[in-house]
Amino acid sequence: MMTITAACVTDAYIRNEKLAQAVELTRFPAELERCWGPRMLNRPLFTRTSELQQTSSDLGDLFGLLAALPERLFNGDTAAYCAAIGIGEKRLAMIEKFSSGPPLLFGRADLYNDETGFKILEFNLSSKLGGMDMCEFQSSLLRNPDFATFASRYELRYTHTGERIAHALRVASASITDGRTPRVGVVCAPGEMAVHERMVASFAGTMRRVGVEITIGELGRLSSSHGTLRLNDAPIDVAFRFFSMGDVLMHPEAMKQAELLFRAHHDGVAVLWTPMNYALVSNKGTLALVSAAADSALLSTDERAVIDRLVPWTRILDDDLIDYCRRHREELVLKPLHGAAGVGVTAGWACDERRWTAALRDASAASVPNELDVADRWVVQRRIVPRVETVVDPFTATVQDWVAAWSVFLTPEGDAGAFARVAPASSSPVIGYSINPDVRMAGVFSIGAAR
Repeated sequence: MMTITAACVTDAYIRNEKLAQAVELTRFPAELERCWGPRMLNRPLFTRTSELQQTSSDLGDLFGLLAALPERLFNGDTAAYCAAIGIGEKRLAMIEKFSSGPPLLFGRADLYNDETGFKILEFNLSSKLGGMDMCEFQSSLLRNPDFATFASRYELRYTHTGERIAHALRVASASITDGRTPRVGVVCAPGEMAVHERMVASFAGTMRRVGVEITIGELGRLSSSHGTLRLNDAPIDVAFRFFSMGDVLMHPEAMKQAELLFRAHHDGVAVLWTPMNYALVSNKGTLALVSAAADSALLSTDERAVIDRLVPWTRILDDDLIDYCRRHREELVLKPLHGAAGVGVTAGWACDERRWTAALRDASAASVPNELDVADRWVVQRRIVPRVETVVDPFTATVQDWVAAWSVFLTPEGDAGAFARVAPASSSPVIGYSINPDVRMAGVFSIGAAR
């Protein structure tokens, strides 16, 4: 039996005239339209189910490695580990004070898919994530009769991220809720509601449609009375953390409110999703550490195989690497260790030698922790050339080459759905939604039955 490839399904989708306006004619939830509508791609993306399953499995194994790094590479010396990846003393103190137990797997991996498979760029292990609502793209598109017929023919499937998150929150809060559905509060940093309102509202809509009621508010709206944590005066069992450690350090008043939340978590009154010790694993420096460890005897054969399949060569930049990086400019990308959304990234192949040398010089300069208590360090990573995705311009009907940054969500049970950010191949080398106006959002379907 011939294996149906993603390229084959893409070609069939594009040639099917009934699907030319399928996305445009699909009625999406109002919150999703408001958040992403003008920047949705006019088609979904496709990958083999077996390929996505292998990647999700590898990501789970990688998470286990990251969580074990302080013990395996630093003999349990968390302070030395934090120093290696640029986490300052204030952050370490907060981690140690307000964390209990090892972090559970929850987050989003951002990847490129080259000709050998998926390769990770970043592992965002946190609950402050974008795209958790994008599963509505797939569920809505399947209500289009023509697409539903197409999906049946090619055995297209997807994982509903909202359903997987709802299950994870039910399990995490079981000791508090005694079997009922948890009451969830999405807690933002002071002043951040206006910034994230559309994204959070769309996520809340997704969760309500899977049976989980959501209250949205900022840290300053938290209170506690009679053994119950409240947000906007509404009782909550789970505080879905949509603020970072830096947000708390920037606002002294926020720290007081955060401590209220941390105590509630510690006392078993409410669940903090996710705890502060996620900062130990959600850091580009951790990928550099496991990449370097793969060249040693510290990892097993199976662990090295996971790194080989999933993690491109990545190192924390130091003086010993400068000459190598200069010689291999077109093969490397330079990233701020604590950066996000593509901000501050320098792609060696997209700049001249003078600019690259200057970027390396600035990145290798000695630094001390800033006001957010992170040292301004950098990682250098091997360039991954993503495979081309075919997109038809809806206005001119011309065929264009685009490239995708794939995002795979994971919960403690594994795969929790995927979406992609997609941009023209001729666009910026960084596929960042907030910094590149050409970037579009797309739902992801996998092809073929699950193993």
